[in-house]
Amino acid sequence: MTGAVKWGRLDSSVHIRHLRDLEALAESGRAWAHAALESNAALIYVTGAEFAPDVAAITQASGHPVLTWTLDDLYGPRPARRRSRRA
Repeated sequence: MTGAVKWGRLDSSVHIRHLRDLEALAESGRAWAHAALESNAALIYVTGAEFAPDVAAITQASGHPVLTWTLDDLYGPRPARRRSRRA
């Protein structure tokens, strides 16, 4: 299981770069990277903002099981900020 975390918006380039990095690591002899490239190896992507519209299609096309989470998914929505009162 591998993936990426982005504080800002997460787009398809993150997924593409992640798979390229895994391929390079596998070519360098990292056994865990070979396992991560297997089609049954899950990929997890977390964003602090939002996912670009193209992420769902490109990750699905990779053939891997993919989990996508926002911080709201993980921790629930943030409570509304209170405005401070000034006298």
